[in-house]
Amino acid sequence: MAGDYTKESSGSGGGLTSSDADDFEKFGVSNPEPVSAEYKSGEGMSVKKLQLNGVWGEVKDPESVVDGAFAKIAQEAEKDSSTSSGMKAELVGSPETVTPSGFENAVMKCQNTKFTPGEGSSSSGIPSKGFTIPICMWGDNSTVGYVIVSDAAAALSGNSMSLDEAGEVTAKVRNDARVEIK
Repeated sequence: MAGDYTKESSGSGGGLTSSDADDFEKFGVSNPEPVSAEYKSGEGMSVKKLQLNGVWGEVKDPESVVDGAFAKIAQEAEKDSSTSSGMKAELVGSPETVTPSGFENAVMKCQNTKFTPGEGSSSSGIPSKGFTIPICMWGDNSTVGYVIVSDAAAALSGNSMSLDEAGEVTAKVRNDARVEIK
């Protein structure tokens, strides 16, 4: 899957709930079926994680579904910006259209999320200015998915993946994840 990543066997949460699937239905996906998976590459300080969440179903207007999902993410982040680790998460700017090479018949938008240590957070080793992780989401006529790639070494050094780089990874994940239904 998407390069050097291998699927994690333990479901450590983070997947879509039935409430999330209902939201995708409101955004314009008929009969959404949620899917999620987590992948990992490397160990220790060089660990990279990739999280895929999404739905498949009939999608009449992929761009409006992607826009609706990003609006929901922003709404949730404004309502409660704290994460389970005590970090504060905030979206940076607006979702930007990204067009990776070979990416066709779909729309993709990416947006950065900045994580900063909150009061009482367990943030040992994390720079006080925090770190940024991109979220990329695609939509086509049968799938909508979003990918979050986190890189421990990049986070600690303050270097984050660009939206274009995240888009390239997301395009590979989309190509690997899509299967033809017969």
